[in-house]
Amino acid sequence: MSDNYSLRLYDTELMRFSLEKRGLDGLVANIISVQEEYAPLMPLDLEQTSEGIIRWLSRRVIPKNRTFVDQILKTLNLSHNDTKGIIDVCKGLSLNDSYWVVPEGFEGTFEAYNLYENRFSEILALVAYTGAGQSHEAFTTSPELTTSGMLPKAWRLIEGDGIFLYKGGTRGASNSGREPYCEAYASQIAAVMGLNAVHYDLENWKDITASKCRLFTDIDTAFIPAGRIVPTGGIQACLDYYDALGGEFGEQLRSMLVFDALIYNEDRHFGNFGLLRDNHTGKIIAPAPIFDNGLSLMAFAGKDDLDSFSHFETYAKMRTPPYQVSYEEICHAVMGPVQKAQLRRMIGFQFHRYPAGMVTEAHLDYLEKLLEDRVQELLNIPDRKHQKGSKEQNAR
Repeated sequence: MSDNYSLRLYDTELMRFSLEKRGLDGLVANIISVQEEYAPLMPLDLEQTSEGIIRWLSRRVIPKNRTFVDQILKTLNLSHNDTKGIIDVCKGLSLNDSYWVVPEGFEGTFEAYNLYENRFSEILALVAYTGAGQSHEAFTTSPELTTSGMLPKAWRLIEGDGIFLYKGGTRGASNSGREPYCEAYASQIAAVMGLNAVHYDLENWKDITASKCRLFTDIDTAFIPAGRIVPTGGIQACLDYYDALGGEFGEQLRSMLVFDALIYNEDRHFGNFGLLRDNHTGKIIAPAPIFDNGLSLMAFAGKDDLDSFSHFETYAKMRTPPYQVSYEEICHAVMGPVQKAQLRRMIGFQFHRYPAGMVTEAHLDYLEKLLEDRVQELLNIPDRKHQKGSKEQNAR
């Protein structure tokens, strides 16, 4: 059986395609038509081939490594591999952009279904956040089916205030559960440095301590992860792409990388930084704010690592970014006057303490000492322009 679908931006059809389950071949797509006049509005990460459609749809459904994914899908009588079934239920609606996927001839409007302006399933949010839920409840739309990430999390629409993401921590080990605290404390650092960053706070919801942040996209503005538009070449390719955009793009990416080095962020992958796009024109308009910094500030330090500053410092020096190069090597490549001015604002920094929780007073004291030393260490790195001039002189 083949079903025809329409990829829409708001209520404008961009593409029509079929989806068919073909036994061992799995889910197969075939393009029926493409509205070429809307080419500038197409998803930047959608390759217009049969395989490209399947890849794009697969990225638009809940990933298998999402915490409580089994419980979320069980609530809707769905399974991991049922991309078509998940799309049929959630229509591909996301809080990252304003695309959606509906059956051919579907008469509903984006105004009536979009996640930015309509209530979404509180039941599914609780399942996504706590793992406890009620199977086969009545379902409205939900962003949980198109949200990635490994920690327990849920989107909440708070009447009169907006849409917020609540994100808990890992569980089950003596050194787990610190991610929300580290997220909030890292947010304090970003604010002092004057970075373009999402603000995080701590809140207890349903007896779980979570980091809380406001949604930074809206119905007119999309977020595109860097890895979707610069799929190869690593950090250098991203820097080149950002520099080509001009203005503050490259400078803000460099500031993020220095910030990550300062806080020893171990999880700055190519899905948690990126760009903002105007949905109506298709143009890239700004770097996305820095977000998702919970795996930093020695979030997983063990008991022995916290028994003295010396041990804590040794643990910190063993942290690495996910790029096969060190924090220091990255900073040597990106450091400049803007980044140094931001670092200087951290001299004498102290955390605003939250009530006692998973991050102890000793942990915070060690962090403040470590950050003091780290700031000076990073300030001693030569500016990248000076490095370039030195290389040119050596070449002569």
